[in-house]
Amino acid sequence: MMELTIDTLDNFLNLTLSFDKNEIGKFPFPKLKNVVALNGTAFNFALYADGKLVEGAGLPLCKDSRSYFGYEKWLGNTFSFNSDTIDLHEGSNIYFTIPFYAFGKLRAGEHVFELKVSQNMFCSEPKFRKLHVDSFGDSTYHDTRNFVKAGLISCVAKFKLILPKIFKTTLFCQSIELRNDSVYSPVGMDNTIWNSSYPDVYWTIDFPNNEFYCRSDYQKSTSLYDIKDTFYLYHYTPNDSIYIGVWDHDDLSRDDYISYERFSLKKFGNNTVTKFSFDNIKEFRLKVSRQGYINK
Repeated sequence: MMELTIDTLDNFLNLTLSFDKNEIGKFPFPKLKNVVALNGTAFNFALYADGKLVEGAGLPLCKDSRSYFGYEKWLGNTFSFNSDTIDLHEGSNIYFTIPFYAFGKLRAGEHVFELKVSQNMFCSEPKFRKLHVDSFGDSTYHDTRNFVKAGLISCVAKFKLILPKIFKTTLFCQSIELRNDSVYSPVGMDNTIWNSSYPDVYWTIDFPNNEFYCRSDYQKSTSLYDIKDTFYLYHYTPNDSIYIGVWDHDDLSRDDYISYERFSLKKFGNNTVTKFSFDNIKEFRLKVSRQGYINK
């Protein structure tokens, strides 16, 4: 009826829970009177290491995460997280990808992990609209589901995992100044009536490889970004490489590229402000503070 797959690749832990459409059709889904079977449910995943629920690594909140298992999920005290509600009758898959740097509170080396998967409720799919009248007589419609509390599906998987050394580096952005010359000019990037035509600037870090890691808020209509952000980078060697991108935010269309380049952390001195330029950036001022190997 279902299959749980656990594997690792490029310092990521990949979890996939798959349901066979043909076999799941034989499952005795709970029913309500005069209502079709309740095929929908959500699953809880709880990850234990050496017999204890894994603590969160304290990763920073990053807006607009492109990954399903976004950073918001790691801000809690433990590695216990829920899937979205899915229609099991359709034979759905649930997929989570967890980077090893999220395990920053576990020492480097081998650990015995235990993954517990369970659910405690079934609901109708799809949602339906229900009329609600409040105490003032005003009526509104709410999307709702029929549901019943029932924990009928669960599994436990044990596996060994060798965690790498994890390093922590703090990045302080002092300012970003865009070029404005014959090669590149930010003037006219945003055509608005009430604001200047300068871009709404923000910057990003991609790590590892070119996977999205975090992004800043944007500063409106500027060629000199000076919000002064602080990001915490968790990585695997002292001189890992990161990609730094600078972009123009747009509410109505895709964000525009300004600059994007790969840098080794060895480029930046410890506890000093490094001034550098690349592509369409006249000057990027970045202070780097190295906390070193944190999971000894």
